[in-house]
Amino acid sequence: MIFSCASTAQRTSAIPDWISYETMNQEFPEKDFIARIGSGENPNLAQLKADAELSSYFNQNIKSITQTQEKYLNENNSTTSQKALNRTITITTNSELIGLKHTDCFFNKKESLYYTCSYLNRNEAWFLIEPKLKSYSTNFENSIQGVDNESEIFNKIILQNKALQESEDFYDLYYLAYCITPEKAKKYSHYTTEIQKLSYENFELKSKIKIYTISNGDSSNRIKIKTEELLSNEGFIISQSKASYIATINLNTEVEKSKDIYLAYPQIKISIEKSDGTALATYSKQLGKISAYTKETTERLALNKLETELENNLINNLLYKKRSE
Repeated sequence: MIFSCASTAQRTSAIPDWISYETMNQEFPEKDFIARIGSGENPNLAQLKADAELSSYFNQNIKSITQTQEKYLNENNSTTSQKALNRTITITTNSELIGLKHTDCFFNKKESLYYTCSYLNRNEAWFLIEPKLKSYSTNFENSIQGVDNESEIFNKIILQNKALQESEDFYDLYYLAYCITPEKAKKYSHYTTEIQKLSYENFELKSKIKIYTISNGDSSNRIKIKTEELLSNEGFIISQSKASYIATINLNTEVEKSKDIYLAYPQIKISIEKSDGTALATYSKQLGKISAYTKETTERLALNKLETELENNLINNLLYKKRSE
């Protein structure tokens, strides 16, 4: 559960210790707190700026931690890949800062500015974080068991993708926890290594699969080219001759005339199977009505819509299982 609380803004006469980073440690010792100051022409603006400063602290530290870890893995892991992992996490909302609190506003008459301090108590934040961190790590472990039990490469990739999806929540929360309480978070650090290794293995497995594409109903070859491009970008090898894996594209962009306009209801189905006929994955979609005053324009618009649909949804629907599945 995520909490954020703020005290009512007040004009106070006594200058608080937190008003300066030089004296802040007296009220918010660094070993127990993470605190940042913000100022503005009104209390709300001061609080927003303080929150932004605190978020900036986490963003910078998370980026540094992830870059250091990835460099270490690249140098020491024998399973290497050309596909770099980008784990930079950006905290954009106050609700993502678990245990966020604020001081009362201090009004500086000389500057005519309000000051606020946003802060986290390290121990309190860890108390809120750890139960979810434990739950996320358990979900990842359960997903990994399915990966280890699968022998068919393509199915294994899909299960790896699902496990990597399950790891997203853990990853984000782990790095936040590490910034808050590094010593306590370290007991979960081995999961980050496992997740990174799984990503490398996933990429390597994809590079071992050659896919031959067959297209039906696509005289322009635009959809065939787009499908091959997306599969290639995902790491698969596109073969120009028969291969162990076949992607079959069935397309319907038939245009019909209705009074003074032309209509099309584009349909597409893409199936991946082994050369022996074993079905592995299927993606299908029927788009809404496309209309124009010429047949050629209608066909072009239909293909444009299909290409956009593939770019947005093909890989996620073909290769990634939803969390509920």
